[in-house]
Amino acid sequence: MTAFADHNDIGSALGNDSGDQNQLMRSACTDSRVVEGQDFRVTGEWSMSSNVDWEDVEFFKNFFTAQQQLYEKPGMYNGSTGPGRPS
Repeated sequence: MTAFADHNDIGSALGNDSGDQNQLMRSACTDSRVVEGQDFRVTGEWSMSSNVDWEDVEFFKNFFTAQQQLYEKPGMYNGSTGPGRPS
């Protein structure tokens, strides 16, 4: 069985789009970090750098919920193997 720790920073990955709330949410909802040869990924932390106003409480509640739900999926989602199924 193979697993890797993941330290994901969604805002940095988006570059100039780090202020685009739609892009940030899309990434938080779909950014499966499991790669070929991995059975699952262990995510102990995540972070975000963005140009979103830090006082936008509603956005950040939704954003962190989306990330948490993605990372709680058994084995996360690997498009070729399906949710929770090792490759």
